[in-house]
Amino acid sequence: MDEKQLPQPVAGAGVGSTAPASQRSWKRPLAAAAILCCYMLSRCTLLMEKDEHVAMRSPVQCPAQPPSLPSASIPFVEPHGHVERWSRSVTYPTISYDDFGSPGNDTRYDTFPPFYAYLRNTFPAVHATLAHETVNGYGNLYTWAGSDDKLKPLILMAHNDVVPVPAETVGRWEYAPFSGHVDEQGWVHGRGAGDCKNLLLSVYEVVESLIHAGFKPRRSVILAFGFDEEISGPQGAKHIAARLLEKYGKDSAIAILDEGGVMDLGLGKEDGVAFALPAVKEKGYFDVKVSVETAGGHSSIPQPHTSIGYLAKLIERIEAHPHSPHLALENPVTAHLQCLVEHAPHSLDKPLLHRLQDASRWDEAAEMIAERDVAQRYLFQTSQAVDLIQGGVKVNALPEVASAVVNQRIDVASSVAEMKQHLNALIRPYAERLGMRFVGFDEEEKEDASQHAASDIKGTVKLELFGSPLDPAPSTPTEGQVWDTLAGTLKGLFGDHLIVSPHLMTGNTDTRHYWDLTNNIYRFEAHDASLVRDIHTVNERVHKDAHVQTMSFLHQFIQQLDNLNE
Repeated sequence: MDEKQLPQPVAGAGVGSTAPASQRSWKRPLAAAAILCCYMLSRCTLLMEKDEHVAMRSPVQCPAQPPSLPSASIPFVEPHGHVERWSRSVTYPTISYDDFGSPGNDTRYDTFPPFYAYLRNTFPAVHATLAHETVNGYGNLYTWAGSDDKLKPLILMAHNDVVPVPAETVGRWEYAPFSGHVDEQGWVHGRGAGDCKNLLLSVYEVVESLIHAGFKPRRSVILAFGFDEEISGPQGAKHIAARLLEKYGKDSAIAILDEGGVMDLGLGKEDGVAFALPAVKEKGYFDVKVSVETAGGHSSIPQPHTSIGYLAKLIERIEAHPHSPHLALENPVTAHLQCLVEHAPHSLDKPLLHRLQDASRWDEAAEMIAERDVAQRYLFQTSQAVDLIQGGVKVNALPEVASAVVNQRIDVASSVAEMKQHLNALIRPYAERLGMRFVGFDEEEKEDASQHAASDIKGTVKLELFGSPLDPAPSTPTEGQVWDTLAGTLKGLFGDHLIVSPHLMTGNTDTRHYWDLTNNIYRFEAHDASLVRDIHTVNERVHKDAHVQTMSFLHQFIQQLDNLNE
């Protein structure tokens, strides 16, 4: 109770009152009682404020869970031989490289045409029924034309490329990295088995099966498969998205489905639930190059610090000031945690549960989670990692230039502009204390007498972009017909106890190029997390059950979305 809510004296009943004696006789004890009551209420209020904390209601709620949808008209039947076709796809080393040239000017693209020939031969109905376009040399764009052109199309994404296998790690693989080996337990081994040929082959399998079953969509279905997603899609997805925007226009798709989140069928088991975690947002991306320029010379007569030494100090400065974790309203993980509070409280220990139930203590909850699990930390914190460093050309020559690149994945509540401001403010005063000229983002290098006299300047520190930054992705709605169809399809397949909860991609997909096509972008592969191991590293493998789960969802989702008139 605040001061405004305390009982106030009645007007005219104070000192100097002219009320009749008959009234004053009963008003005196009443006034005394009122004063005592006010005193006690004030004491109680002060004690409550001192000793008790009143929880603040969460402004973010777990999305309402729609009813499960009954099976679509064509039930899913596991395709015969699908594991062999998938494992065979892994044998094609369709690697994308950071320094890829443009299509037609780099022979390393030559691994893609044989793989595409395999796909044409393996899925003849797809290639006979769907219109196919080759985009920018190696992008595959298929259109399964619907009967009602008033309905917005569904876009299914995946990518043909995989990350490289470092030569020094080949001997550490249990099976050769491009063997596609299927072991006795049903695991498919090899680079790209999970990222992304499980999803890619699942789309081909499902469309092939639906064609054979006689399905004729009302809503067009577009398959958009890039070839350089692992390097952000500048030649593949970027060009495919531009083609789709040219053909259909802005906000022209009902939804996009791409790789990303998974299911956790073990989470919430004690409460009788399980979770599907479609990622409805992505963190941003920001690479900064930190450069130090100093005078060169012979290493036999060095200054106290070379450019490399100064760079080391700057790196230490950056690493000593990490970003703080916090639960932002716009972060889908905040809604996910509320889903845990509501549906799976036993998955949370009591101290964490109590903090999540009180919005004023959310940052405490974020700190608590971050301290326990570094992987979870970056769901609600900007990450920073010094990944590249360069300096020096000869052992007896003082390095004139040294540089490092710091990669940052931007928290959903922040932006590229905020990252620039943060680093400018962090590095500028420190560089000046070191006696260095500072050139920050968007600043021109010039002599600045306010920093140091020219004769005193020991060198120059520069901050500049390394590559193209990316703000956090727009949020996908977690309500409405499309979300309800996604969630209802999942609940129909895996049980009504499944809680469909929004989640976040800490990395980036090439959906970045598709933002103008729809607000409904779901980064989600409908398989259990336990069925995928060691993505992007030695012994990458995926269990065959993951392939079945992914296919069954796609098979139903295409049909269920086709029933919508939106």
